Amino acid sequence: MIPFWRKAEVFTGYSIQRFNEVRDVLEAAKIKHEYKIVNHEGSQSASTSRSRMGSGHIKSEYSNLYSIYVHVKDFDEAQRLLEGRRSI
Repeated sequence: MIPFWRKAEVFTGYSIQRFNEVRDVLEAAKIKHEYKIVNHEGSQSASTSRSRMGSGHIKSEYSNLYSIYVHVKDFDEAQRLLEGRRSI
């Protein structure tokens, strides 16, 4: 586990394909990383507006926000590896 004060974000976006590609590049280079997935559809509890109104206005490809983090000491190497793959 990477302490939060030593994390650097190398990817954030809504594309599951790009998320997987970035993870594959980092794993191939043996760079330790962590990820976070935030679902924007919200909770199903009765206290949220989406539980009452639904989430029909949100496109399904934008319901999850993906973020990938590396240790700050690996950030430059990760960026260098990912820059060459930017066109993917």
